[in-house]
Amino acid sequence: MEVLKHSSAVAASYNLKKMFPSQVSKQGLGNGNYKAVESNAERRKGIAAEASSMAGELYIQHAHQHKMQKAWLHFSDYTEPFDLSWKSLLYKHSPSLVKFVLHASINWVRTPDLLKIWGLTKTCFCCLCGAEQCTLHHILANCQYALKNKRYTWRHDSVLKVFQSALTEHLAVTNSKKKSSSVDVPYLYSSFVSAGCSSHKKIPDSNHNLLSGATDWQILVDFDSANILFPPDIFTTSERPDIIIWSPSRKKVILIELTCPAEEGIANARSRKLLRYANLVEQISNQTEWNCTLLTAEVGVRGFVASSTRRCMRSLGIKAAKLRRFLLETSEVVARCSFSIYLSRENKVWQQSRLLEPSKAPRV
Repeated sequence: MEVLKHSSAVAASYNLKKMFPSQVSKQGLGNGNYKAVESNAERRKGIAAEASSMAGELYIQHAHQHKMQKAWLHFSDYTEPFDLSWKSLLYKHSPSLVKFVLHASINWVRTPDLLKIWGLTKTCFCCLCGAEQCTLHHILANCQYALKNKRYTWRHDSVLKVFQSALTEHLAVTNSKKKSSSVDVPYLYSSFVSAGCSSHKKIPDSNHNLLSGATDWQILVDFDSANILFPPDIFTTSERPDIIIWSPSRKKVILIELTCPAEEGIANARSRKLLRYANLVEQISNQTEWNCTLLTAEVGVRGFVASSTRRCMRSLGIKAAKLRRFLLETSEVVARCSFSIYLSRENKVWQQSRLLEPSKAPRV
């Protein structure tokens, strides 16, 4: 009887959506071919999809009932999912790393506060800084001892190295191209052309991005072990953004600020960085002949990359295939770093000086 009850509910929901279709994508109302009469196979397929959708909604409703395990609901809408493809599971990620990422996404890692809830310990203080409540968030992003011990700096710079590698390669390709800002194409949709006017017009290049129009881009990346100096020919300041990209010919400078916060704090981290460098951007734009642009990129400590990172790299013209590879490498590096920080949660000795690099999956 319970099965029949659920089947009737699914069929009723499907029939309602067929009678009153609504927009489900960015393609607008009326997109696609509407069929008033559908075959049995099409109806079964539609009802199966509706059942899957309703089941997903029930899972989310159930997750909202749990105080700790609903952590992923706070950042799932604005982060990229961790790579759990079969190729990565079999040939790239270790089982321990995958287990850590999955448990971290629902706050189910064996931390002192969780052990106390389970009744396995009586206290839940941090072994490094002595904080009374040692949660996963505290271990990965809020421990003052780990901060002063530069564990978070090591993770930040490891991620920054992935940015440096991808951007250096991309700038080399960009600088090797010929300058092109627009192309002439026929004005096909004009019904009237005034006397003496050309029937051709210039339109922006479809590949237009922040790097378009110049082939002399330079880059500086600020690491903890190798501090940079803001180019004095642009502006004199003591500020050191994580990445500086500039073109002398275009008088254009792009600042990129990377942050590795807890996923729940990605929005706040972005606001802090925009506020911190707002004055510098305004000074460069108003007091010099340079045009300054500020971009932010956030990479969560659990291994979930913020959508702002994708937008940042796309604005620089990185293509889809390379962008996907970059996001996967960034996600992997930050997860491996956070896992190492977690494993050293009771050890005050920290000797991680060499930055982590993305692992190379073998070809299969």
